[in-house]
Amino acid sequence: MNVAQIVAEVSVERSSLVGRPTVRGKFLYVGMEKFWVRGISYGTFFVDDHGEERFTAETVERDFAQMAANGFNVVRVHTGPPRWLLDVAVQNGLRVMVGLNWGEHMAFLDEPGKVEEIEARIRRWIRVCAGHPGVFGYSIGNEIPASIVRWHGRRRVEKFIERLYRIAKEEDPDALVTYVNYPSTEYLRLPFLDFVSFNVYLESRRSLEDYLARLHSLSDDRPVLLSEIGLDSLRNGEEKQASMLAGQVRAAFRVGCAGVVVFAWTDEWYHGKFRVEDWAFGLTTRDRTPKPALQAVSQALAESPFPPDMQWPKISVVVSTLNGAATLRDTLAGLEQLDYPDYEVIVVNDGSTDATPKIASEYHVRLITTKNQGLSAARNLGTQVAAGEIVAFIDDDAYPEIHWLRFLALAFMEGKYVGVGGPNLPPPNDGWIADAVANAPGGPNPVLLSDTVAEHIPGCNMAFRKEALEAIGGFDRVFRAAGDDVDVCWRLRDRGGLIGYTPAAVVWHQASRLREGRGPAGAQVAGSIQFDRATELARAPLRQRRLARSLGDARSRVPGRLGHRAVPVPLRIPQLSLVPGSCPGVVLGGRPSRGDVPPEPRLGCLDRRRTDVARGHRDSNRASLDQRPPCQVRRDETKPSVVAHRSAVRRAVPASHAADGSPFREDAEWPDPVAETRPEDPTPVPARADDVLAGPAGSAGGNVDEASGAAP
Repeated sequence: MNVAQIVAEVSVERSSLVGRPTVRGKFLYVGMEKFWVRGISYGTFFVDDHGEERFTAETVERDFAQMAANGFNVVRVHTGPPRWLLDVAVQNGLRVMVGLNWGEHMAFLDEPGKVEEIEARIRRWIRVCAGHPGVFGYSIGNEIPASIVRWHGRRRVEKFIERLYRIAKEEDPDALVTYVNYPSTEYLRLPFLDFVSFNVYLESRRSLEDYLARLHSLSDDRPVLLSEIGLDSLRNGEEKQASMLAGQVRAAFRVGCAGVVVFAWTDEWYHGKFRVEDWAFGLTTRDRTPKPALQAVSQALAESPFPPDMQWPKISVVVSTLNGAATLRDTLAGLEQLDYPDYEVIVVNDGSTDATPKIASEYHVRLITTKNQGLSAARNLGTQVAAGEIVAFIDDDAYPEIHWLRFLALAFMEGKYVGVGGPNLPPPNDGWIADAVANAPGGPNPVLLSDTVAEHIPGCNMAFRKEALEAIGGFDRVFRAAGDDVDVCWRLRDRGGLIGYTPAAVVWHQASRLREGRGPAGAQVAGSIQFDRATELARAPLRQRRLARSLGDARSRVPGRLGHRAVPVPLRIPQLSLVPGSCPGVVLGGRPSRGDVPPEPRLGCLDRRRTDVARGHRDSNRASLDQRPPCQVRRDETKPSVVAHRSAVRRAVPASHAADGSPFREDAEWPDPVAETRPEDPTPVPARADDVLAGPAGSAGGNVDEASGAAP
């Protein structure tokens, strides 16, 4: 069978898009159309003494024509190509991902003159391609080995990659720029890149999906490109190569990647001047005879990201609004443009006094008007009249990405979730005010237990099985403006339900375009509203019901961000009894607990019984401590009895514990309130229960008035 026969069996549509790709949240766009990367790796071929890869025009023209015919739209090359190669790509509806591999497998930062040589080569390659419409983007490096990164140090390597990024932007400002990483150096922090690229070789589809979910967590709300997958048919057989690659292509799109690049087009492959004979990763042989993998991959690309024969569940989208006329039009227009085969939109007007009913009547929605009863009551009403088996919720100041419902539905179709949510991002190009408000405290961020399972999801982007909501009685009406999303997730989890998280189900949250206007004044109002929402949540009854549970979950972590580019940081909270003072020296939330914790009536979850227990532990340990409570220890006084007691405790720990990294070993560097005395500052050091539980100084919830011990 030849390539022409395979083309006839797989119906493909050649790309007719014009313009260069741009980034919008988790996806790539060309103009107003989403661009899915269906890529194939090409080369490397013979590299001459000048580091230039040799391409034959006739072979390139034939290969590119067959790539396009089999559904590929991006060709990844590994060195700077000649400009005529870009012309051939455009003629065939292809774009070229230009690899700028400069010899990463060396201690390049230590060799004199090597950095300048690399920079000059990068500039020369980019200047050949700059401005060409056939350029998909530039990769300024590929898989710097972990040993080299450790040798130079992470920060030096990060700064060097950023230096190359700046050079690429100087030479071709409109082009996308990335660095192709791999799992062994996933810890590199490269927030300046336009999108995240990873080469991943995992033969298990389940393992691949799990790792791609992790990459989404590390991507800082940027697109994730699976820049290389492949399997050696020489060792694994051509049939296994075909089945595995087809499954991995489908998996990459299913979990929300912006695309995938398969390695490689042909078995003809060189390492410098030397032909590689003992690998066969190509979809075709060296003489371009197709393998079964070519047809399998082509079929998978044609059916991705969403198989045409899939049975999609009916979804009801509920929009609860109160005086949301300023932003409701954007929400409803976005819902009308959704790419989903079977959904309805229900607008619950919760007693609005502005133009909300008139705006809603202009769209194909079901409008329900009630007197003002609060957010939870409105959402319950929308759920009651919903015809879909899944009910999705979005706020009236947000609008969805075009495939929002499809990615929510895909997560539900795995069958294990009762609820699914996704990220809410500031609209693209909405300015610094939107970014500032989006990162202000009190914003609706999801909290994750793993890369795919959430502790709770934000109300502006959440969906639930209708039967699951009905089983718990819907949303708690006590929450009139916020907190309902957290509470409903906790109650579903109490019944054994799982809450899923899919990073590809994106909504744009217009935090800077609130009803009171745009600009700095609007941003101030936005921050005030978020603070009010956070305050309502803190005062609600679920605070007393849930504090112990939140603090006791050792795996929870927040995928929040500073700007859009911060890496999610795990909150490593140990599984401990929440009895302050019961374990002297044990770290709670990152801070050593103090041996004396006075009763704190303001903490709702620490009832009188637990306070009595804490007092008992305190009294039993006080014999060897300074008799004064810590709240009376002043910074100009250091009692030797306290220091001596702690030294004795450390000496009493078995040597094996210290060898295992115990926090009590002599060289341990952990904060000591007594050692941090300041003679010039005689104010008392507080030892409140909420201060101990709050974690490191300066963290949320730890701000107290040190002089009085009262909350500000």
